[in-house]
Amino acid sequence: MLSKRIKPLIIALVLYFIGFFLYKFSNGNMLLVVPGAIFMFAGLVMNVIFMIRMLKDVLNK
Repeated sequence: MLSKRIKPLIIALVLYFIGFFLYKFSNGNMLLVVPGAIFMFAGLVMNVIFMIRMLKDVLNK
């Protein structure tokens, strides 16, 4: 079982890579570019939030 700290990071990375591949292989089709960009942005924001949370836990100990 994955720990509580690692699981959200994996979810965020999966979101980012789904968005990256949608964006990369869209060939200019806006129906794929827009969701790809949204998924990439969501993945990046989630990664930053969880990394800050993990850093707080490490610095508090």
